[in-house]
Amino acid sequence: MRSAHVVLRRVWLLGALVGLPLAGCQGVIDDPSGSTDPNDPRRPGGSTTPLRCEGEPLVPASAPTRRLTAAEYRASVASIFPGVTMPELRLLANANPEGFDNDVRGQAVSELLVESYRDAAIAVAAAAIEDRTWMPCETDDDACRSQIATQLAGRVYRRAPTADETTRLTGFLAAQSPEYGLVGAVEMLVEALLQSPTFLYKPELGDPGRDAPEGLVALSDHELATRLAYFLEGGPPSESLLARAAELRTPEGLEAEARVMLESPAAERAVATFHDEWLRLRRLEEVGLDAELFPEWGNETSRDLRESLAAYLAFAFWEDGSVEGLLTSRRAYVNDRLAPIFGVPAPGSDTLVPVELPATERAGLMTQPGLLASTSHGLSHSPILRGVLVLDALLCTPPPPPPPEVDPTIPSTREDGTPIRTVRERVELTHGSAECASCHEAIDGMGFSFERYDAIGRFRTEENGVTVDPTGVLRGETVEDGVALAEALAADREVHRCLATQWYRFALGRREEGADACQIEDLTDRLEATDGDLRELVVALVTSNAFRFRPQETSE
Repeated sequence: MRSAHVVLRRVWLLGALVGLPLAGCQGVIDDPSGSTDPNDPRRPGGSTTPLRCEGEPLVPASAPTRRLTAAEYRASVASIFPGVTMPELRLLANANPEGFDNDVRGQAVSELLVESYRDAAIAVAAAAIEDRTWMPCETDDDACRSQIATQLAGRVYRRAPTADETTRLTGFLAAQSPEYGLVGAVEMLVEALLQSPTFLYKPELGDPGRDAPEGLVALSDHELATRLAYFLEGGPPSESLLARAAELRTPEGLEAEARVMLESPAAERAVATFHDEWLRLRRLEEVGLDAELFPEWGNETSRDLRESLAAYLAFAFWEDGSVEGLLTSRRAYVNDRLAPIFGVPAPGSDTLVPVELPATERAGLMTQPGLLASTSHGLSHSPILRGVLVLDALLCTPPPPPPPEVDPTIPSTREDGTPIRTVRERVELTHGSAECASCHEAIDGMGFSFERYDAIGRFRTEENGVTVDPTGVLRGETVEDGVALAEALAADREVHRCLATQWYRFALGRREEGADACQIEDLTDRLEATDGDLRELVVALVTSNAFRFRPQETSE
């Protein structure tokens, strides 16, 4: 009999999941960027013509309903059942390898996804019933059933349940207890609640009764608390935050809470998640290099490089805290295995320790070996992938994919049959044609700046006995090498705008649209007014209209 309930619930859930998010996704799926014209001044990372936003209302674009990411799901169930050892949950990742995990573009629903949620709910419910220290009582009477239903619903829904919801859930426990006992009924209730759209999604209906700028609706207290907690702490709002959520109604109250959150260990993990997804650091796990050419490479090295890069990014955000520091600092984190790759003496440690790198060899994020290695493959480094990384991550102008008819093969010999000894020359010979030059002028101009670093990010001056040429190009101007490019990018307003855009995407779970341009321009202004302070950028984002409000629904 119970299996029939599971089947019926699965069918209902699939319909609910498919139907719920569509109402909030209009205009996002088909046109996530809001503009396909690279010269559109409203498009972040497009034309350098200054935007004219003075006096314009800072109105955000769409506000699609977002689903919990796999990491957010795990954090949420851990919060619902404190102290319970959770089983390993095999949740499907969002199908969006080119963006943040919370991007709605990758949140399409499939039957496999629904099944993974069902399996996870069953596993979590079993663990929660095995260790019932979270349950407020275990007496099979109306008072206890109501207490359990109220507590569970409050934690699962991330708000106080309505009287009707409490009555309905209490009634479910009362109906199932005679056959399954209170504990069995609670297990079934947990399974059902963890498969409900109210838990799996972050509904944001807003509070129409609150004051809001024209065309906007203020988020309700619990909706804003939920948005803030998942953004800055990677998990659901605490009961104490929900209890004082009314304090978030003003920008001042929201700013104060954001600053408190930014001092928490959870914020360190949330910022690390941003860095990991922004730069797609998981690619390091997929890099395969030739063992004969790079005997140092292996799982241990790739893991160390990823941890080293994560440590650098944490330093850049939490200690230095500036755009300039992020892009030009000579700080690095090495152990004895990584020291030869970084070109520094071994520190005599298996764990990572901070060191300072030679100023003439490296500068900031883009010359960190972990990031350089993440763009390598097979036998060598890739100037193309390195250039694409700069354009995408730091300038928000990712190039389009090559036409399908273009042969991606890079020659290893010249027309006369003599071997080509540098990767740069091979790429230059390939992309000299008009059909390639339109895109590769920008891609290769950036990527060639890093020719002094091999496939594992090691500094060098020669490649196969030939002196490397590290000169690159930034908007038609020659840059001497990767260090010079890093310093130029650190002072570039387009980079500042792109960093504001990347944080905007992460906070809102969607790509920017044309209507977001003035909001992002305002964030860029505030970033530059604070000398590139990254934490102040996050605080400015949290107090922005885009974060505090949602667009008003319009009838067509």
